[in-house]
Amino acid sequence: MENVILNVYRGNVVENIHNGHIAIVNHKGELLYFFGNPYRITHGRSALKPFQVLPLIETGAADYFQLTDADIALCASSHSGEEMHRRRVREILQSIGVVPQIMCCGVTPPLDRKSYETMIRQGEPLTEVCHECSGVHAGLLATAAFKGEEVDSYAEPNSLVQQRVLKAVLDVTDATPTEVQLATDGCGIPTFCLPLDKIAYGFARLAAPETVKTEHREALRRIRDAYLSHPEMVTGENTYSTKVMRVLHDRIILKEGSQGIFGMSDLDNGIGVAIKIEDGRKNDLPPVLNELFLQLHIGTGEQLHELFKAQKEKLQNTSKQVVGEFRVEFKLRKHEIGRHEAH
Repeated sequence: MENVILNVYRGNVVENIHNGHIAIVNHKGELLYFFGNPYRITHGRSALKPFQVLPLIETGAADYFQLTDADIALCASSHSGEEMHRRRVREILQSIGVVPQIMCCGVTPPLDRKSYETMIRQGEPLTEVCHECSGVHAGLLATAAFKGEEVDSYAEPNSLVQQRVLKAVLDVTDATPTEVQLATDGCGIPTFCLPLDKIAYGFARLAAPETVKTEHREALRRIRDAYLSHPEMVTGENTYSTKVMRVLHDRIILKEGSQGIFGMSDLDNGIGVAIKIEDGRKNDLPPVLNELFLQLHIGTGEQLHELFKAQKEKLQNTSKQVVGEFRVEFKLRKHEIGRHEAH
């Protein structure tokens, strides 16, 4: 069954069809609204980083290495590789006493093109700190070093580092061990595959950590505040996610993951949102999320106007000629509490 979330028109004809699923959950774990299959099993990828960073705080490693809120945001980021990101990752690694080469994320150019061009002009070599996931790797290494564990094995699924991460993800999403499958993420650490509504529940708890009756309450609050205070450390200065968190300041937390997975917290309503775009297209997020804001009545008219200006509404060719458009097609369905949809 198709669940068309966005169509791309070239002229008057649909050229591309993008299917997707949405789950919206409150802090009690109740499904409120959905589109498509809210129980779709999917890899959380980097959308789960706010929960993967929990052990960094809860073990005491963050305080021991004197990590600031900006550092916490960086350790739960998919950053653009700007100078502020690269410099701080290097400094964290130096405080731990390890070199960038120990990170298993590999070496990639910064996602931010201007930063990469500046590096080329200045002759700065590419290293692991340029990788978008280097922040989370630095945080994992900090936890291992603080606990006196082998830093060389920090990415292994059976390491104590990753076992703590797994427990945190299970606790916050309320997923059972049988509901979660492990695989290897693009950056080399374990990634977790779980139902979409469980991911949304995790973000609902991030939106309202005071409702969490576990040992994770204080750490979730600190992560929430870090994201709100330093959205530029979560992605970069010129990304749509940063734009959203700045325009809807103190209300929205947004975390993207590879292959079309997204998590969002709405602090005002205490809800979490998880979105999965089936074909993995990251570029579909702005129009989909802006439509979601409209349907959920999030933001003022002025705020939404700012966000709609940031999205790509029209399809353009290389000469900037408008040749088509993007049309959001989904309508959220209200879920009856206690009823489990069949899919």
